Amino acid sequence: MNEDQIKEYLREHDDEYSRLEQKHRQYKQQLEELADKVFLTPEQQKEKKDIKKIKLKVKDQLHQIVINYRKQSGK
Repeated sequence: MNEDQIKEYLREHDDEYSRLEQKHRQYKQQLEELADKVFLTPEQQKEKKDIKKIKLKVKDQLHQIVINYRKQSGK
């Protein structure tokens, strides 16, 4: 299985992977909304920075699930 096939399999069979992927999409949407603003207040700048950190952490968790699946399945 290639990486895209593994991700598709995990979307369908791993609730944690699906949940994290949904969170990642939500954070991406929030960042896009902030990017659309002409000016960010200091609070919004901090929020943007915090969201980026959380989004990266979720992406790392998703990647770790893929790695673990490969180890367990030998694929």
